[in-house]
Amino acid sequence: AARACSAWRRLLCHGGARRASLLKRHLRTLGGPGFGSSSGFGFGESRAGPGPVAAVAQRQRRIRALSMLTQPEGMNSSTIENWESQIQGFGDNYFFVNGYGMAGSIALLPNMVAYWRGETIDDLTPDSLAWILAVSSEVEILVIGTGMGTQMIPKETVAWLREKKISYEPAPTSTACATFNFLCEEGRQVAAVLLPINPKPKESV
Repeated sequence: AARACSAWRRLLCHGGARRASLLKRHLRTLGGPGFGSSSGFGFGESRAGPGPVAAVAQRQRRIRALSMLTQPEGMNSSTIENWESQIQGFGDNYFFVNGYGMAGSIALLPNMVAYWRGETIDDLTPDSLAWILAVSSEVEILVIGTGMGTQMIPKETVAWLREKKISYEPAPTSTACATFNFLCEEGRQVAAVLLPINPKPKESV
């Protein structure tokens, strides 16, 4: 059976009107730019392999996976422990996360934010999502912001997520931002990849 599930359906079926109203509140408050006071960044730690050879192979896979991510300028490891991701606003081609303005696609965990090198839904491949497993072995749901409207997730990516037992929630980016915030507030093990609503076209060289 498909593991894809809707955060809205779970809220309405299991959480009642109170939880659904909280998610609606997040949607209302994400209409424009915002700033916060907390800052920090960190990829966390992954578990080591059972032996030296496995450890080296795991490290190489982790390096390849993390190559999809870029740390925002101005972030450093000194504030990692204080980081709690909160999307405070967004525009056509940018997001505000904990006071940081970030243009383009982004990747998030409750304790991490980074630029994601993908630009379209077709870039959402198992390789481009491998950072999730490299950073955390506990992610249970992936929120996917698909831009202006909802788009179909590539079939190979759906199969990979099912294999890894990660539920997925594709939604327009405006809704995905609110869903991620809400699930973080609930203490869920959530990750997110968010495409901008109206990305700027690349300049021709």
